[in-house]
Amino acid sequence: MYNLSFLLCLSVITASVAELPNEIKASVAWFTNASIENSVRMESPKDPLPVSRGTFGDGVNLTHAVPLDSQIIKRDKGMISFWIRPNWNGNDGKEHILLRIGDPDVNGVLVEKAQSGMLRYVMSSPEKTAVARADVSQWEVNEWHQIVIVWMSNNDKPLGTVLWIDKVAVAGPIASGNTFLDPEKMDDNRIWIGEKSSNALMDELIIRNELRTELSPGQIDVIYRDYFRTAPYESIEIDPEPSRI
Repeated sequence: MYNLSFLLCLSVITASVAELPNEIKASVAWFTNASIENSVRMESPKDPLPVSRGTFGDGVNLTHAVPLDSQIIKRDKGMISFWIRPNWNGNDGKEHILLRIGDPDVNGVLVEKAQSGMLRYVMSSPEKTAVARADVSQWEVNEWHQIVIVWMSNNDKPLGTVLWIDKVAVAGPIASGNTFLDPEKMDDNRIWIGEKSSNALMDELIIRNELRTELSPGQIDVIYRDYFRTAPYESIEIDPEPSRI
């Protein structure tokens, strides 16, 4: 877990982006219910996934791999967030692939729960591979968790990759010398969700090509905002005391 100074550094970096024009800045899956500004909805594939109750409306059961054409994946920066409810414990000793872009070995992205009990976010480019990982061996079956992967640049130079779990930045190589996936060099640059090994539910998949929106000045604000508007609430408690007035 990163300290406050690390998070503030991320906020300063992402807040430096200029004001965004009114154009497509996000893609959402056909099963995503959250209203995202300047977004386009990706169509359901021909071989759809079974529908299941999600965190917010309906989600999907990841029984097999299906592609989504986001059309906005960029090399210099991006963010992909989704909720997952595994039908397995984090310490089950098995591999569960959740999301893939391109070839994760040479040019692409992979998000998986490894046999070791680590959640792995792999970012590969034609030049090198970086991995952010976190221990999820304590996860229990049927619990919802939000996963966010980020790749970001500063002054047009790749800065690093960050893995967020349940609105906490848990890991991320943040340093110069990073290189990211190159969508233009992929035979297939669609986002593939699910796989035979997934054995999990997914909901609220959001792909962004900017780390901010008009109403959210930085990466932290975007992640927190998406978390709280898509979380699987069973009840809401109202605090009548005034706050920050």
